[in-house]
Amino acid sequence: MGRALRYGRHPKTAMEPFAIPCFALASVSWCVGAFSLLLYLRTRTAKEHLPFSLLCFNLGVFDLICVGLYNAHSLADGVFWQRLQLASLTPVGVLILWFYALLIGRRFDRVIGTLCVVFAILALGMLALDAPQITPSISTPAIKEIQFRGQTLITYYESEVGILGAFGIALSWAIFAYVFGGLYSLYRRGPSRHLTAILLGLSAYFAGLINDSLVAGRVYSSLYVSEYAFLLVIAAMAYALLVRFADLHLSIEVLNRSLEQRVQEALADVKVLRGFIPICAGCKSVRNDQGYWSQIETYLTDHSDVTFSHGLCPKCVDEYFPNRRKHEPPAAVEQR
Repeated sequence: MGRALRYGRHPKTAMEPFAIPCFALASVSWCVGAFSLLLYLRTRTAKEHLPFSLLCFNLGVFDLICVGLYNAHSLADGVFWQRLQLASLTPVGVLILWFYALLIGRRFDRVIGTLCVVFAILALGMLALDAPQITPSISTPAIKEIQFRGQTLITYYESEVGILGAFGIALSWAIFAYVFGGLYSLYRRGPSRHLTAILLGLSAYFAGLINDSLVAGRVYSSLYVSEYAFLLVIAAMAYALLVRFADLHLSIEVLNRSLEQRVQEALADVKVLRGFIPICAGCKSVRNDQGYWSQIETYLTDHSDVTFSHGLCPKCVDEYFPNRRKHEPPAAVEQR
């Protein structure tokens, strides 16, 4: 950052009040990200948890950078944190697109790879270049004082975002719009709780982006709300993943109960013959448990689901019908 053109650095040592919530937001983002990453590492089936966890970690870093930006009391300090903030936002669009692709079961490998290269170049340019009108620079100040009832709430020591920053923001807007449109199309075809949650979270983030863009363009004076809008996105995505996980678990339970019921019904219908069966060596009758003798087909019918169909084998046909016509096939005689 070399040249330090300072705009009246204040000898403040206490943290700005608006910086404190950013610590809490970072903690929440990292906790949610760690839980989602652990779930992915344990199962490896819900792959959308991986980009979601990385998104949570990325937004946690963004929140900590916001702490530095809120506590900046000179233009040089503000521009330093502003560059880090813009650079930290570059992976967000790629991670959301990756999450969306896994959520709908489509592959955007080539698109995601290209966007990673583009955003990496933007991030490096944002951090390495100190060029007015191209990157944030102390030569293009855009300091904003946010007042309420005549009192200054916070002073944003920042500069114009430059061409690289504007291009990165516009590209992120395009990605968000594409994802939002795709999810809305899915929602219209089949509404679901997890799609509703994600759409609401992205809508809140769009509202935050619009507010911050208008504030940055000095259309009106207001606080930046991106860090809070990001929390809504994380909450919506986490809720959507939780709903999908719960629905999957319930469907598996229903399937297990159905399979168990079918197995029990099948076992109830199965009759198995075990042990010794006393059978007559002469007439082949079988003695049952009550001591009565019955024909073997009667015994097997009572103790199984076997049904017998009677006929005569060729030997018996010759014995019982010795005068049958020679041209008549044995099968016809068997069925007679």
